Amino acid sequence: MIRLKACRESLQFDVFISEPRYKGPDNTPRSLSLTLSSKVTGESIDVDILPAYDALGQVTQDAPPNAEVYVRLLAACSPPGEFSPCFTELQKMFVKRCPAKLKNLLRLVKYWYKEELSPQYPNAHLPPKYALELMTIYAWEEATGSSNCFDMAQGFRTVLELLRLPRQICIYWEKYYSLQDREIGAHVKRLLCSPR
Repeated sequence: MIRLKACRESLQFDVFISEPRYKGPDNTPRSLSLTLSSKVTGESIDVDILPAYDALGQVTQDAPPNAEVYVRLLAACSPPGEFSPCFTELQKMFVKRCPAKLKNLLRLVKYWYKEELSPQYPNAHLPPKYALELMTIYAWEEATGSSNCFDMAQGFRTVLELLRLPRQICIYWEKYYSLQDREIGAHVKRLLCSPR
C-alpha cells in the first residue's frame, strides 16, 4: 500500500488513481481495489490486485495441469476461492476459445452487472463476475451448440433468465481437470451436491 501511494504521487500521466481500498471479509481482506481514470476522457477501469500462489507455474498451452496440482491445493484445506487467482491463465484460455460475438455478449453482461445490477442491489449477495461469464458461455453452448450465429438480445435474455434460477443451476466443465481422478472427482462431486 505504501509503495502504491508513492507511485500515485510520482505519476506524470493523465491518469487519476483512486484511493486504494481493501475488499473481502472484514478481518481478512483478499484484494486491493482501485480505479484508474483518464483525466482527459473521464473513462475508467476498475482494478483488483490479488495475491496469488504460483500453483501452475508457467502456463503455455491450453491443456489440463497435472492432477497433482489440484491434489496439493485440496490438501491445503483452504476456504473456497482461496487459490482462484492461481487459475487466471486457464480462465483466460477458456474464454479465448470463444468467438468474438460471444465475447461481446460477455462484455454486455458484465457491463449490465456493474452499471445496473450492483448499484441497484448494493447489499445483496450477488454472484461473482466469473460466474456470470460461465453462465453466459453455458447458455451459448446449450442454445446454439457453440455456433457463432446467435441473436445477442436473445442471448442476453437467456442469461438473465438463468440468473433467476440460482438454486437450479449446476454447470461444470471437465476441460482442465477430470472427475476420473479419485480425489479431484470426490471433491467436485461434493461441491456439486452442496447447496447453491
